[in-house]
Amino acid sequence: KVISFVANRVAELFCIRLEDIKNRRRTLSQREAKKTIVFLLVNRLSIPIKDVSDYLGISSQSISYTSLNPYGVYRIDNYENFVYKIENELKEKLYLLS
Repeated sequence: KVISFVANRVAELFCIRLEDIKNRRRTLSQREAKKTIVFLLVNRLSIPIKDVSDYLGISSQSISYTSLNPYGVYRIDNYENFVYKIENELKEKLYLLS
C-alpha cells in the first residue's frame, strides 16, 4: 500500500500517468517522477529495491542505480516540496489507519 500510495501521488503531482513512468522512453518529467518515487521509497522509507522494482516493472539494477545517485532528485525544481508533501500525507494516512 505504501508503494502504491507514493507512486500514484508522485505521478499525480507531476501531472503524468503512472503507466508512463514504466515506459522505456520517458520524457523529462517522467524521468524526474521515477527518480522521486525511488528516492522516497528506497532512500527515505527504506522499502526494498526488489519490491519497488516489482511494483514499477523496472529492473532492480535501474532502481538500485537511481537510489545510489540521489543527486538527480536534488536537481528537480521544488523537489523538497514534493518529498515533504508526500511524506506528510503518508504519515497522516498511516495515523488515521492506526
